[in-house]
Amino acid sequence: MAINIYIQDSYENIDYICDDDWELPGQIYMLGEWLKTKGILLPKGAYIADIGFCVRKDASGGGGVITTEIIELLNKIGMEIYLSEYRETPIGRRIFGNVIARRETTKQSKMSSRARPKADEGSTE
Repeated sequence: MAINIYIQDSYENIDYICDDDWELPGQIYMLGEWLKTKGILLPKGAYIADIGFCVRKDASGGGGVITTEIIELLNKIGMEIYLSEYRETPIGRRIFGNVIARRETTKQSKMSSRARPKADEGSTE
């Protein structure tokens, strides 16, 4: 999952896009399309679009363009972009998956700790 879109504070997942596209130019284009169709529907908040990408081996310049339209949409909903570069190997892709799994574990841990009563709460001793 090359672009992980989530709520900043809670790590709650909103969407994954570009599952199999690890090249930045295509990802930027798809993020722009997602922002125009789905992102624009989000209320103003604090969101992250974490783009996991691999450097193109045959790159010789050029690439994606973060247009003023994309920037305006990001600003309107309160979304930041994180760029996470990985090696062009299945291991790099696995690492990205592990980062997502770690975030989910952290989220679950935070939720569990909120649900547990404190040591002195409800004690009849």
